[in-house]
Amino acid sequence: MKKATLLFCMIAWALTAFSQDYLKLMSYNVRNARGMDDVLDYQRIANIILNENPDVVAVQELDSMTTRSKQKYVLNEIANRTQLKANYAPAISYQGGKYGIGILSKEQPLNIRTFPLPGREEARMLMVAEFKDFFFACTHLSLTEEDRLSSLNIIKQSIGQSKKPFFLAGDLNDTPDSKFIKAMQEDFEILNDIKVPTHPSPAPQNTIDYIAAWKGNTNELEVTSAKVLEEPIASDHRPISVTIRISPTKAQIISDATRQKAATSLIEKYSNCNSTLMQRGINQVASLWQDTDGNEEAFVQFVKQNYMADKASRRQLFDKLCTAYEVLMGTSNQVAIELGLPTVLAGPEPTRIDYIFSAFNPYSHLWND
Repeated sequence: MKKATLLFCMIAWALTAFSQDYLKLMSYNVRNARGMDDVLDYQRIANIILNENPDVVAVQELDSMTTRSKQKYVLNEIANRTQLKANYAPAISYQGGKYGIGILSKEQPLNIRTFPLPGREEARMLMVAEFKDFFFACTHLSLTEEDRLSSLNIIKQSIGQSKKPFFLAGDLNDTPDSKFIKAMQEDFEILNDIKVPTHPSPAPQNTIDYIAAWKGNTNELEVTSAKVLEEPIASDHRPISVTIRISPTKAQIISDATRQKAATSLIEKYSNCNSTLMQRGINQVASLWQDTDGNEEAFVQFVKQNYMADKASRRQLFDKLCTAYEVLMGTSNQVAIELGLPTVLAGPEPTRIDYIFSAFNPYSHLWND
């Protein structure tokens, strides 16, 4: 682990990532942001997502550069208004562009994989995003039961041997009492409240939107909140969200006693320091500390040597880090956009190599560093 990253985390009010224990997941079939009032309103969809403040969102029914969307990349329109990272997976070519699904997230995924799924009325897609501590998959399944059952096998195969928790979210086009959902529940635990319907949005009658967790590799998982948002106009589906608590999967490297020792050493050195801010910074560094960084005494010494108590020094470091990250992120984002263009813009049908390059993530080693 790079010491610059540890020092960065000492500034508690700097950049935030996923909570260590809590994760908020959301799924929303947005119907291209065209509401039941027939008004196209990207900001309305963005506001719904912003108000919920999820870590990751599975988004369905997204046009990219189609005549219907007036050559707009719909997922990007929403991403720009929510300041979330956007990743898109087209399922079919449509009206001069593409139509498919996407994932919005606070952090850029380490990796993106896509899997074609069967669909007699139209081809379908599974999109799997890998994050540091979990996988998150988005899909919009076929209207045909046989296709949905076939898709389930592909979804299970996509999980592979990973030991990270795996979450599946999307419009599954089937009700809780169906053959498909019952088959899915043999391997997945549904996290949202299936008793609360999600479609059609003005007066919901059926639950067809789901967020589920793979039973095979999810350690003690607790749902602390499950909601169907009362939004009757913005789309023909109501959005769903769940907040879950995942028990840590590895032993704590830095003990609570050592964290307290580090805090005491700072209080002795800086009698007027903000204790809340200080403790938050210590906990963030402890969460990233690896065996290769040294023992617990090395942790205490690192905290003592690198904590910045005065506001001016913190602001100077924060500004420098912002500039550096803006350069790194901006360049990486440009690479990702350029490589993904053949899969989202009108033009020749994308080839396999186009999809391989569009899944390349220039951020992955950046996050590891």
